[in-house]
Amino acid sequence: MTDLASLVVQVQRRFADFLATLSNDDMLALAEGRAGLSLTDPAGIARTATPVDAPAAPATKPRAARKATGRSAPKTTGPKRGTPSPHIDHADVANRLRQMDSIDDGSALLTELKPKVDDLKLIAEHLSTRTTGTKTELTNRILTQAIGARLKFAGLRTWD
Repeated sequence: MTDLASLVVQVQRRFADFLATLSNDDMLALAEGRAGLSLTDPAGIARTATPVDAPAAPATKPRAARKATGRSAPKTTGPKRGTPSPHIDHADVANRLRQMDSIDDGSALLTELKPKVDDLKLIAEHLSTRTTGTKTELTNRILTQAIGARLKFAGLRTWD
């Protein structure tokens, strides 16, 4: 097997072992999308793990050769997008949303804060809801989870 294929087999075995430790409720939540998985780097692993040889980067042609073939220079990557705003306390926003009485109030709060997608993902994480999607999808999911579901349940309790 190639190095990549053997790594995939190792990961699959570890993942199967992990799934075997989950309760039925956790498995159901995972299957229904109410729970998610994330990749973490436990303390110490990064310092002691032996790095896997990465494939060598392709050599770029000299400028004259690129010019002759009509290809442009390789694009450089800019700074990483997606750093959460330091001025937003995500846990506090999630708690404030949970206490609001209308989705319009929650929408006004989020509009006022002007959160980035990564901020919305962290707020969604605090609300224990899915953290994927566009900014609009995340906003709607957050408002539905924090306010809409509670209002719906309150309405059902008063229904005779």
